[in-house]
Amino acid sequence: MSVNDVDDLTKILGRVNISSVSFAGKELKLNTEKDAEEVANAITSCQNMEKLNLEGNTVGVEAARVIGNALSSKPEFKIAEWNNMFSGRMKTEIPKALEYLGDGIIAAGARLTTLILSDNAFGPVGLAGLEKFIRSPSCHSLNVLQLNNNGLGIQGAKLLSNALLDAIESSKKLGKPMALKVFVAGRNRLENDGAKLLARVFKEMKTLEEISMPMNGIYHQGLSVLTGALIDNPNLRVIDLNDNTIGGQKGAVHVANMLPHLKHLRKLNLGDCLLKTSGAVVLAEALSRGNNKELEELYMDSNEIKASAGLKLVKALLSSATENAGSANLSLRVLDLNGNQFGEEGIKQMQSLLGDQSDILRVEDDEGEDDDDEENSGGEEEEEEEEEEAEEEEESGDEKDESQTEKKDEEKPLKKKEVAPANMSVEQFLGSPIPSSFVSLGKERKTVLLDRIKMGQPKSEGSDEDKEKYLEDALEIVMKVSSLAGENQLGHATSKNDSSCEVLSCTTALYEELFRWAIESDKVSVLTNCLLVHMGLIKQSEDKKRKGTKWNLDGIMASLEKALRLPNFPRSTKDALECFLGKFNPVVPSHQKSKHKLMTVFYSI
Repeated sequence: MSVNDVDDLTKILGRVNISSVSFAGKELKLNTEKDAEEVANAITSCQNMEKLNLEGNTVGVEAARVIGNALSSKPEFKIAEWNNMFSGRMKTEIPKALEYLGDGIIAAGARLTTLILSDNAFGPVGLAGLEKFIRSPSCHSLNVLQLNNNGLGIQGAKLLSNALLDAIESSKKLGKPMALKVFVAGRNRLENDGAKLLARVFKEMKTLEEISMPMNGIYHQGLSVLTGALIDNPNLRVIDLNDNTIGGQKGAVHVANMLPHLKHLRKLNLGDCLLKTSGAVVLAEALSRGNNKELEELYMDSNEIKASAGLKLVKALLSSATENAGSANLSLRVLDLNGNQFGEEGIKQMQSLLGDQSDILRVEDDEGEDDDDEENSGGEEEEEEEEEEAEEEEESGDEKDESQTEKKDEEKPLKKKEVAPANMSVEQFLGSPIPSSFVSLGKERKTVLLDRIKMGQPKSEGSDEDKEKYLEDALEIVMKVSSLAGENQLGHATSKNDSSCEVLSCTTALYEELFRWAIESDKVSVLTNCLLVHMGLIKQSEDKKRKGTKWNLDGIMASLEKALRLPNFPRSTKDALECFLGKFNPVVPSHQKSKHKLMTVFYSI
């Protein structure tokens, strides 16, 4: 069950035709009482108004007060579609605006069934303005709560959890227990602690049918508590945990233990969760038991799964279908295994097993498997060690003082992979950007590269064309330097390689200068677009066929890990990177690891 559009919402409510007021996408800037008159009048004049859609406008405190007053006369109000409603607002404005809107609904005695506040980056501060409203009887009737991409963090999760628990308790006392069916909270940097806090709500609720919490930096510690709570919601039909970090067998066990309790599960999304081969085997065994007869969609894409586990998964699903129905007819409509490590032969074998039902399989050829047979060479044991090592690195974060790290790194020699002339010029290096060329720039390499970046900066009176050209050229220099970092170039994880650390020190300084100039020149959007193109996350407008990057993507992402912590890293660039990276499903294993590490930084800052 999806709640991405109005049709789905009305199905949830059991209604087809509802009376509504919509200003969706009008891009209105509602600051003053006068600004809000049109919206308030539309609300007041609409008979039996059940839905108000304010998506894509921006509402200030005074305007919210006026709209709240208009809502106070609408006891029939049920659906609030208020996503992307506070663009450009100060965080101090949003809590009061939300409070005014909530107070109006409470005064009317309305009983909401749907509250959508997604894509409002109000963080835990915004939750403070919602607490009273969520605790009120007006929210006891909620079926759908969408808080996607709000930047809640752990503190926001705590506020939300406490408010919902109070609402559950008070609604029970009134004889009408809260029965939330759909909960959406993706891209909120909840992490393990936030997941555990919200798990308390799910365990108490027991009525959930859909839960969506992708891209939240949740590891196996948080997953164990979360899945334990979901067991108490037997009517669950949709679970979306895409782009968290299950981390192989250790996390997959928790999902596997949950599955037998969810007989009505129809969609399970574990894409981009670093399941690895060992985790996929655990889930295959759980699914083979035949407890999930209604499962229609299974997403396990981009998980570094090898062919042996892919085949076990397909066999398990077929075995389950045979046991339940007396034939091998799967209830599945979608089996998404894209972006794993099956190789051409592995894909053919899976298709052959599925026979006439092979059209359900979503998989493309990839980088293939390693030459070694993992089952015979102890590959799974090595995989588990890698998982634990990666987990420790990602969860610990970057707690060291970076200035001390950079100073220390400057004193360490770079490891040379190729020989380059001594005392190489910047232009020579840019013509041949290899590790030994970087070494040959000398001890002042950071200074000379910064000077090269500054040298081409147009004056303030320069044309837009000149400024855009400068950013394109300057960012290409950054790409050439950052490509020397990362797993592919230097053969070791970035955090463990002295050469890479010095490269990161330089790229961080280069990014800082580029952002300074782009902000002063009002060209941040141009810089953001160029960065996304260089990373292969969007296509160049003049070449629709090109998608991908000619640079070492591992190095670029490693450099961005450091640069994201710069005070002048633009918020709009961060948001764009996080958005497009979230949709990026790398096939190359090293890219997958680099992406996970970079996304962890987004969650932590």
